[in-house]
Amino acid sequence: MGRRLLWQGFTSGISIQDGYRNEVTLRVNFDKNEYVRFRLAGIRIPWTGGQALFTMYTSIVGQRQDEIELCCYEGEPPENPATVFQVPYRLQGLRAVLQSEWDQEAFNFPIASSMKTRLDEQHLVTITFMVADVIELPPQATQMVMIVRAPVGYSIILSDDLMDVRDSSFLVEDLTATNGEGLRMRSLPFILDLEESNERKIQVGLPGLRRMVMDLEFRILFQAVTPPKHAVRVRDDLWVVEITDDYKLQQQLVSQQKGSLDDFELLSKVNFTVATPRAPPEVVIELEVTLFDLGEKSEYPNRVDVYAPAVASHLVNASA
Repeated sequence: MGRRLLWQGFTSGISIQDGYRNEVTLRVNFDKNEYVRFRLAGIRIPWTGGQALFTMYTSIVGQRQDEIELCCYEGEPPENPATVFQVPYRLQGLRAVLQSEWDQEAFNFPIASSMKTRLDEQHLVTITFMVADVIELPPQATQMVMIVRAPVGYSIILSDDLMDVRDSSFLVEDLTATNGEGLRMRSLPFILDLEESNERKIQVGLPGLRRMVMDLEFRILFQAVTPPKHAVRVRDDLWVVEITDDYKLQQQLVSQQKGSLDDFELLSKVNFTVATPRAPPEVVIELEVTLFDLGEKSEYPNRVDVYAPAVASHLVNASA
């Protein structure tokens, strides 16, 4: 009971005296052999990942007293091992693409595919990245794990058939391509962990992948439904990608590498109908377009563009 009480609350009488870059000086008032616990907030995590190391010393009227340097790697110091957090490496070249059903078949739908992605529609999410440092599968682990977390409001479709994980080791024929060379990154074996996944999180195991190197690109593709409206979204919410392994997850250890992306730009849908009293072929007719829903107030437009099917044409000066 006594040992647990040491961790309750923080030591009083500690305040910040000075601070610059990665150094901070504290004004303190405690005795020798006293258990001390304090917290520093507003710390900016460095870009380079790895083991965090701290140098600390105390002084009285300018004379150094106790000190410890570069504390501490795992298991150090041997007589009283410290526990110091690790910082994940930052994924490199992280980028994402959100494609509607029209974007995925741009050759067949040239106009619809040029429009912005919208709320409350199913899209293909493609996330590509490179690792910042070589990742080796530790001996305690059985497989590497990739985790993707979506912003609030998205609903990920958890289906193996609608997902793929790839790397750029070599290219293979893309049977779905309708134009171009029809090549894509090769697919990697993956296992979708349905127990750990949910509508905002994908967790996939990568069996057989024991090493991720810095000169390859990695990619994950999956389907997700965009938020139904802007009101359910959270400002500045992010997409997050993590690379770890099953051993670290089991031990609740920090992921080896992480990255984050700003959310996509999404527009509201426009609900409209098109009607005409009579439509004989190859004549000028009156066309009536009725807009029922223009989305949320922040998106009310000041211009309306109407696109006719490819088989029809319209007079430039005929609009009213």
